[in-house]
Amino acid sequence: MASLSVTIRALTREALYLDVTVVNTRDRDIFVAAVLFATDNTGIRDRDPALLFAARGSGDRVVVGKWVPTPPEGRKFESEPVPYFAKLKPGERWENACGLPLPVTYFGFYGPAPTPLREPRMLPSLGFNLGILDSARFPPGAGVIVPSMASPPDAPWECDSGFGKELQEFLTSEIALPAPGIPSLL
Repeated sequence: MASLSVTIRALTREALYLDVTVVNTRDRDIFVAAVLFATDNTGIRDRDPALLFAARGSGDRVVVGKWVPTPPEGRKFESEPVPYFAKLKPGERWENACGLPLPVTYFGFYGPAPTPLREPRMLPSLGFNLGILDSARFPPGAGVIVPSMASPPDAPWECDSGFGKELQEFLTSEIALPAPGIPSLL
C-alpha cells in the first residue's frame, strides 16, 4: 500500500487550501500524479502544482484530486493532458499544497462540463482521489513512465497516456469539512 493524508490548511471565502501527503509503504517505486496543467483562454497550457481536478462523483458526491484523465468513449486527442509525476522510492514521502477555488466548479480536461447548479449547495465533505502508478505493474520493456525534458523539478516524470489510464490506481480519502461546509455548483 501507500498511505494518503489530506488535511485542511485553510478555508477562506475564496478557496479551500489542502495539504496532501503520500508515503510509499510498498517495497517498490511508485509514481504519484503531482502536477496538472491549467489552460488559459487562448489555449496555452501551463503547469500548476496547486491545481486539482473537480468533478461530480456518484450520487451527490464531489471528487477532487489529481489523476490521469480518461477521454469519453470514441474521442481521440492529438495531445492528451497527462499530469507530471513524482517518483517515490520505498519509504519516501511526497507533499503538495493545493488550492480549490470556491464555489467548487467542474475542472477537467475532457468535457463537456456538467451543467452547473443554479444555486450553490453546501458540501459537508469532499472525496479526494490521487492517481498513482506502481512500477511492479509495468510490462517488461514498456515505456510506461520516462523522464521528461520540460517537466517541473519536483515532478520530472511523464507517463504514456494509454498505460497511465490502464495501470493507474487510486489512493482515496474523504475530507470532512467544517460546518456549514463549502459552496459547490457541481
